[in-house]
Amino acid sequence: MVNFYYEALKEQGQSADELHKQVSESLNLFGRYLHTAISALKNKEVKCQWEPVSGYQYQLKPKSRIYQWQLWTEIRIQGDEPGWFWITKDLDDEQPPGLDFQPDVEETIRIGKGVHAQKIPCSAEQLQRLGSRWRLFLGTEVEAKQINWSGYRLEIEPVQAVPREPQTLRFKGEEIAFSIVNTQPLQLKVRAELHKGDRVQINDNDYAIQIVRAFDKKQLPSKLFQYAEGRYWTCNQPTLDLELCEIQDITSEYLSTLTPEKLTGENWDIKSYQDWQTTSQSIRWTLDNRINQTIKLKDERLPELTFDLTITEPDKKWIQLLEDTEENDEDNVQSTLEHFFSDNISILDANENKQPYKIIGANY
Repeated sequence: MVNFYYEALKEQGQSADELHKQVSESLNLFGRYLHTAISALKNKEVKCQWEPVSGYQYQLKPKSRIYQWQLWTEIRIQGDEPGWFWITKDLDDEQPPGLDFQPDVEETIRIGKGVHAQKIPCSAEQLQRLGSRWRLFLGTEVEAKQINWSGYRLEIEPVQAVPREPQTLRFKGEEIAFSIVNTQPLQLKVRAELHKGDRVQINDNDYAIQIVRAFDKKQLPSKLFQYAEGRYWTCNQPTLDLELCEIQDITSEYLSTLTPEKLTGENWDIKSYQDWQTTSQSIRWTLDNRINQTIKLKDERLPELTFDLTITEPDKKWIQLLEDTEENDEDNVQSTLEHFFSDNISILDANENKQPYKIIGANY
């Protein structure tokens, strides 16, 4: 039978029969190559490392609410004797006096220059250090803003009288809430546990205090955790209102401070946990292995607090395949991982006696 295609190629100097023979031989060689390649891939086994993507879902929920007992103190602000001045700056270095400030307290203080300079005798009782600040008693007649004393040139300003309407109140550098009980003399109820000898800063000025009323600590529950000075955590909520004590439900705040390291229990070890998440009511996390649901977890800060542990079994086992550079040939442009996403394959786990997994989903 005449093949018109090959007859048309005769113009190139070859007979149609010769061309037909050459093409047939080439196709036969290619067909044998495909057959060999397909046969080799039918039972091909490749390896790769993997790691779990998800596991058992855990939820930890406290069996009781957690309450914070915040103590308040009622205080009276004590005004200083008129004539005290703050030493605000050493004019030689333009900085407040530091720890190395050591004047000779027996030397006379000079205000002004020459024969008209005002001279004020001094003693150790006239110099006081309050926290990081220094103050000096010069008397009520002094109106100067600068003095010379024991080789120092100092800037001073008078200690302010007790304000009738305080704007801010700080204790140990922290701004705290307060309410005014009386203005003459100034009496405040402050959200802090204060003691005799403490000082507060009102409108950035330092004042001594007198304790008028304080919370009776005998009313505190026996089992509690002191979170900070004047602030206690407990599982007990009083049935009656208590004076000078503010009680709040802080379960959500408490859970936000809870970490696996703060929990104790038999065989409690979840170093490989994932997605530790806190809500207002519970904590959730993911773990590859299953822990004993009867484990009794404790927080040493609140040992009387107990928890409910809920475990959700995974309905799917997702794994992430990792590229194995030893398995991949440098000359092979195809990744070994691509074989795992082909049709008609089985996934075997070498760590579980090569039991095949059923693939129900893939994301590639």
